[in-house]
Amino acid sequence: MKTATIAIKSLGPLATRENGARARALILAALKEAEAIVLDFSGNVLITPSFADECFGLTAVALGREQFKKRVRLQNLRTQDEVLISHVVARALKEKEKRVA
Repeated sequence: MKTATIAIKSLGPLATRENGARARALILAALKEAEAIVLDFSGNVLITPSFADECFGLTAVALGREQFKKRVRLQNLRTQDEVLISHVVARALKEKEKRVA
C-alpha cells in the first residue's frame, strides 16, 4: 500500500477558507496516487476553524466517513487541533447526511 506524507506547514498559513480549499485539493490529488495519506502537523502553530472546516470537513464529505478514517491519518497533532478537526469533520458529515435524507 502506497502512503504519501504531506507536511501541513508546507501548505502555508492554516487560517483561511481559501488556504483550506487549496489544502483540500492537494490532499484529494495525493489520494488519487496513494492508498492513504499522512498529514504531519510537526511545527504547526495555529489551525483556525475556517481552515479546518474547508480542508478536513469537506475532505471527509468528499470521501465519506469510512474512507476518510481509513485513508487520512493525522500525525503530531496538538490536542486542541485534534478536538477542532474531530468536531468539524463530525459536523460536516452530519450536515451531509441531513441533505441526503
